[in-house]
Amino acid sequence: MVQDTLFGTIRVFTEPGLHFKVPFFSNVYTYNQAMTLSFGNQESGEKIKSTRQLGEVEVQFADTYTARIPATFRFRLSADPEKIVAMHREFRSYDNLIDSLLIKNAKNVTVVTATQYTGEEFFQGGLNKFKVQLEDQLQNGLYETERQQVEVEQTDLAAVSSTNDDGDRLERKVQLVWKNIILQDSAGQAKRIANPLDAYGIQVRQVTIGRPLPEKRLDELLVKKKDLVAKRITAIQAQETAPPRRSQNCAAGKRDREGPSHTGRPAQQGTGHYFQAEGSGNGASAGRTGNRPQRERKGRSRAGETEAAGNLGC
Repeated sequence: MVQDTLFGTIRVFTEPGLHFKVPFFSNVYTYNQAMTLSFGNQESGEKIKSTRQLGEVEVQFADTYTARIPATFRFRLSADPEKIVAMHREFRSYDNLIDSLLIKNAKNVTVVTATQYTGEEFFQGGLNKFKVQLEDQLQNGLYETERQQVEVEQTDLAAVSSTNDDGDRLERKVQLVWKNIILQDSAGQAKRIANPLDAYGIQVRQVTIGRPLPEKRLDELLVKKKDLVAKRITAIQAQETAPPRRSQNCAAGKRDREGPSHTGRPAQQGTGHYFQAEGSGNGASAGRTGNRPQRERKGRSRAGETEAAGNLGC
């Protein structure tokens, strides 16, 4: 780009080659067509070639947990001379364009998008959705949102009290959390705020997210929850593979109670003797004396067997 200091005219050159300028009365401004902003996205000491190398973006989620998110953004300038001239008149230099527009806008959209998630929701499968929404809002403008209280089911450390002395115990509870809810128009589409990049034709070509770093308290909660889930899975597997011992014991007890009746042999009958009580008249008080003790013994034996079967859960 060449700007004439005498008349203020600006000429834009998007292709390489030899171009004429007036000596002493012309200033040349160079803008790279593509640029990369890296916010701490260096894994395993890998060096990424970028226009700016910055620290991770600090975000705060809807439930007040915080995290640092490494990210890389790649932008491309417009090839329209009119939009390039408008961009130059607004920012005056390439460095000012990056520092005043691209960096601030990328950080702002990242922070605002994080408020639409809770910390637990983000680190338990919400990263991909977060990336999609982040790229969409960078390219097309931020969503219009309204702050509302919503019910969120979360797992947190149980409070230590007189009834709970285990500081590592987890409990699942429903909490009211303030979240930024996306507003929609009559067609069901998300309402948007004007995108500052549209005025200059700047495009977002790529967004990549590195491994997010949660704060210490959130990290401890996620680790404890992962251990709790592993213990539950182990317990369920142990129950599924355990032999059905109760049914075997019940069958054995049933055979013992039935005794010889299954063999087809008749049960022995006791020999009783009848007697006539004195003054009984026509024998109305006649009774059987021989079988009474034997019946009592059988009744007590059957009661004991029933109680044992109940203890086995049959």
